Amino acid sequence: MITVLSPLSGRVLPLADVPDPVFAQGMVGAGVAVEPRVGAGTPASPTIAAESSSADAAQRATATAAAPFPDLADEAGTDEAGQPVIGEIATAPISGRLMKAFPHAYILQGEVDVLVHLGIDTVSLEGAGFELLVEEGTEVAAGTPIIRWDPEYVASRGRPPMVLVVVPGLRVEDLDVGTRGRLVAAGDPLFDVP
Repeated sequence: MITVLSPLSGRVLPLADVPDPVFAQGMVGAGVAVEPRVGAGTPASPTIAAESSSADAAQRATATAAAPFPDLADEAGTDEAGQPVIGEIATAPISGRLMKAFPHAYILQGEVDVLVHLGIDTVSLEGAGFELLVEEGTEVAAGTPIIRWDPEYVASRGRPPMVLVVVPGLRVEDLDVGTRGRLVAAGDPLFDVP
């Protein structure tokens, strides 16, 4: 089995919840979406608050408003000059070669191929809000920073900043993605590929 790690901190959702039918129907492959924090730690979309019963949703919304993502550390940090870093870092979920790199997405080729797509319909942003940190063709270790991006900018342009982590060609029924809504930090296991 190959463990695929989370490229950033957030809340894990099934691909079926993604507002893009190509990913939601598993046409690209199997995987999950990670919903990053946006703003002062609030979820990037209303997906979490909309699930289950209205009583559960109200309880989750109250807990989120009081202490959003309380067990995830702030990852922004500072740069070499001590200046605050704005945005999030998306890291390599596996070790391998950066086979394809775009400002909004990348594919790593290792024991399996893994596609990481930052946001929905973000190709139309033409690179705005994204900074590629590693050149295509580079060998990287799991956890290596690949792209710095701004989920708040993506959301402000009307695009959900969900991050899709997909194993192309893998059937949805062949993958156990774990518990819906669980919180992960960058580098935490997301799922195992059989």
